[in-house]
Amino acid sequence: MIYFLSLIWRIIGSAYIKNDMLIVKYLFGKFKVTELRSIRGVKTVKFLGLRLTSIRFKVDGTIYKVIMFGRASYLQDPKTIINTLRKVA
Repeated sequence: MIYFLSLIWRIIGSAYIKNDMLIVKYLFGKFKVTELRSIRGVKTVKFLGLRLTSIRFKVDGTIYKVIMFGRASYLQDPKTIINTLRKVA
């Protein structure tokens, strides 16, 4: 159980999109900056009024993952926004 919680703790963070770059800040302060083209997958799940978004991306040959929590009351789904920006970039 503790191992599972430590795995989850390492991948919780926030993500920002600026121009054609994805900037990820993990909960414990580690940053990753990459292009939108390096995003491998985006999944969004809604439950109990919350939206859980998972983004997988590749940096220097290693695949990373970030999980973000938010309210489900936003107008657009983060998955739709990221996929649209990837097509434009």
